[in-house]
Amino acid sequence: MTKLINCKACSNKVSSNAKTCPKCGNPIKQTSVVTWIIGGMFAIALGLMIFIDDNPKTSTSNNTPTTKTVKSKFNVPDKSIEAQNKRKEFIQKLINDGYIHKVEMPGSLPHVFVKTKFYDLSFDDKQSFLSMILAYYFVDNNNSDILVIKDYKSGKNVGQYSERGLKLN
Repeated sequence: MTKLINCKACSNKVSSNAKTCPKCGNPIKQTSVVTWIIGGMFAIALGLMIFIDDNPKTSTSNNTPTTKTVKSKFNVPDKSIEAQNKRKEFIQKLINDGYIHKVEMPGSLPHVFVKTKFYDLSFDDKQSFLSMILAYYFVDNNNSDILVIKDYKSGKNVGQYSERGLKLN
């Protein structure tokens, strides 16, 4: 069913099937079903990675269940190479998609430099993304239980993320 939508450039009424606005020539962006499916699959995969990595792992060697613990306030994330590789790939995807500029480890605490696109995320998405980054650095350095958040343009601190949650300035 064809409906009329407003052109984002000139506010002219345009058919939802049109490729461009007949008045100004601005392309009419149409989101395909494939885009929605891929986006949904990405969101599900992200959710699974976060929930799987945040749960304590148990083992049943010698028929005695044990839970991995550490002398820290954090639940120990999965330390396997596979889990770390998934986290590393996810961090690279955040960089490639323009949410973060880079992550550095100038001392004992990792610093993530966020881009403008990061600020547009929901609070929950910000926490989810940052928890994945912190888990990656926590596995290699158990002292890294705080993630310093900096603006990539100014270099100024804009917040921090820890087991207590996200705090933005």
